[in-house]
Amino acid sequence: MNDHNPTTSRVQITPNIPVCEIVTRFPETRKVFRHYGLEIDEESPEAGIHLGAFLKQRQIDKTGFITLLEEQIPDRAITPSSSLVERDYDQRDINFLALLPCPVKVPFDMAFAELLSNTWDSKAPFTYLLESNANNQLSYYDSVKQFTDIRQMPDIVISPGLNGYYFKSFFDKFRDKNLFMDPMEQGMSPYHNLDLQDPDHQYSVIGANIEVLMVDHTRLGDLDVPERWSDLLKPEYENSLTVRGQDGFFCETVLLSIYAEYGIEGVRQFAKTVRTGSHPSEMVKAAKFRRHPAPPISILPLFFAKLAEKSDDISIIWPEEGPIVSPVTMIAKREHAHELDPLISFLAGEKTGSILSNASFPSMTGVPPCVDPHAQFNWIGWEYTSTHDLGAEIDLISSEFSRLFYGKSS
Repeated sequence: MNDHNPTTSRVQITPNIPVCEIVTRFPETRKVFRHYGLEIDEESPEAGIHLGAFLKQRQIDKTGFITLLEEQIPDRAITPSSSLVERDYDQRDINFLALLPCPVKVPFDMAFAELLSNTWDSKAPFTYLLESNANNQLSYYDSVKQFTDIRQMPDIVISPGLNGYYFKSFFDKFRDKNLFMDPMEQGMSPYHNLDLQDPDHQYSVIGANIEVLMVDHTRLGDLDVPERWSDLLKPEYENSLTVRGQDGFFCETVLLSIYAEYGIEGVRQFAKTVRTGSHPSEMVKAAKFRRHPAPPISILPLFFAKLAEKSDDISIIWPEEGPIVSPVTMIAKREHAHELDPLISFLAGEKTGSILSNASFPSMTGVPPCVDPHAQFNWIGWEYTSTHDLGAEIDLISSEFSRLFYGKSS
């Protein structure tokens, strides 16, 4: 968070911060990791894991390790309640909030710092907060549902997924009142079968996180390689699948896409197919090292699937209907300070598009395609998001999915 009245206090490290964010924000902490024989590569899949899970895997005492990390960080001027969690999700004084998917967090931070240096001599005339979306998957979007005044949200938000900004309550209160703007040029998609431009010109979908299937043939047994999403709803695939999820949360965009195509019965069968939920980096590790039992099939972002596909035993499957599309959306208020205009141009431009594309996120900002431009994509579409109450549907889907998924062991 950028603030004009900082105070001095000690930084606190919490277990739910991704490892890559810790070593990027606080390079001094690398020596602690090295002391334990851990060399952190920010682009490796393990770097996206939350610190708590990272330490648990290695049987390292969490309390002691965090104490050592904090001791390496000198007292410095920081903003009180600088993270969303610490400030209880109060965003009224933030001009720019970016909730970033793990694969793009580090390169975006670097490009943003360069923008600040080149445009404002590193002294931004606005307040900002850049965070990993994984830290805020549930609580932040619960807070969005409570907004009653447009001033409660930042002037610009980057938000991945079909979350609270796509719920009917937010549409009714804000989006449908023409309070936002889309600065992106028309017809910028380089993909023949994927156009994410908002027909109402309120939101800007700058890119897409695409979910594919990954198959470990050494664990597949007699199962056929699934070729389409509907294959996963067949009885023979029960308990054969890992999806992104943890602590009672499962990827809402995947569940919603299943529901939109196959209804609540499809969600119920899908719950029977899923054996476990984990972070995509854990799926990569299971596929590469095979140290622990794991399902033969995973649904995960293409970025992570590519990290695992290093042998003939692993295949990335592009389903016939296309990978499930999770939009990365920029929401910019129509009335905003003119000082933010260079930032908006940066977010809607080729530099940000290249960061997304380099992480296998198809971008809509005029950069070349990062996957086959003629490929199929499974995008739920603007007509669906504008005519359905996504918030109510996700509540229904999540409840029914969890009831069956957690009930399997009872």
